[in-house]
Amino acid sequence: MKEVEPWRDLPIRWAAPANIHATLLFIGNVDEDELARIALMLPGAVEGVEIFDVTLHKIGIGPNARMPRMVWAEGETSQELVELQKRIQEVVVGDRTVYDDDGFQDSDVEDRGLKAKKGMSGDKSFRLHVTLGRMIPFKWQKLDPKPDIGKDAHISFPIRSVELMESDLGPEGPAYTILQSIPFD
Repeated sequence: MKEVEPWRDLPIRWAAPANIHATLLFIGNVDEDELARIALMLPGAVEGVEIFDVTLHKIGIGPNARMPRMVWAEGETSQELVELQKRIQEVVVGDRTVYDDDGFQDSDVEDRGLKAKKGMSGDKSFRLHVTLGRMIPFKWQKLDPKPDIGKDAHISFPIRSVELMESDLGPEGPAYTILQSIPFD
């Protein structure tokens, strides 16, 4: 991705292009029965959804600027995307509030293997972001001064499907396998 070229030499593990995705719902570790249930329910969540576009408008660091863990692109959270995320959350986890894989891990509890957060209401707003790379913590901390990573961007692309993905964390970062792909109408 040409937008991150100025930072390519920094201590960041950049995501392979095939691994770049937006997480609508982080499920966590689930057993085979739960995975089969999710795979069965997911097509109903996307029934009737039509292809729509999303736009990423800013590249920055997060989730916390003082102690960043990743470089990501943030975007406009369109009504179509919010509705899709809510539909998926509803069929997969019901009324439990869940969070993506890029934050909010501090008071998680396990409930049927799904990440749920204690004491939070179900109206947590979904925020579109795409992880582009993850900082190598011990090398990042040694940088002085810290580089300024941030710029405006305009990256638009169509959303044509939803994928159920499995991630395997290896020494070079996560590798993703698509378990199920559900194209839109």
